[in-house]
Amino acid sequence: MGTCGHAGLVAKGQEIFHSMNRDYSMKPKMEHYACMVDLLGRAGSLNQAWQFVIAMPEKPNSDVCASLLSACILHDDVELANIAANEIFKLSNDGRPGAYVELSNTLAASGKWNSVSEVRDLMKVRGVSKDTGYSWVGTDSGLEGFHVGQKM
Repeated sequence: MGTCGHAGLVAKGQEIFHSMNRDYSMKPKMEHYACMVDLLGRAGSLNQAWQFVIAMPEKPNSDVCASLLSACILHDDVELANIAANEIFKLSNDGRPGAYVELSNTLAASGKWNSVSEVRDLMKVRGVSKDTGYSWVGTDSGLEGFHVGQKM
């Protein structure tokens, strides 16, 4: 299903999802639901993805909501991004700092600066912080790690 999402094969991905139970008596797991939300979301069917989440037989986990949030960011749907992010905040014990940052960036891109401040304040109140980016690069002497903005 993931490959179908990246290739834009929505109908094929949906068929695979529905065949799990219908043809193979396999109950979809949460990662399958997240994959379906990603599939629909990448295709721009955000309302359909949200309805899919609402209709899930189990309460969605933060991965499902993160898939929806990513799709909302991709397609500039600030309203639904706000809903998805708030669901992540409710569901995730670790706060998923990336969701706060993604929501803040989405709000900033749409010029909603008061809302950006509210999200940043909420992060402070909840003690949520985003680690700085860290990357590895291969050199002749082995692997070298560095943080974003670090002088080399």
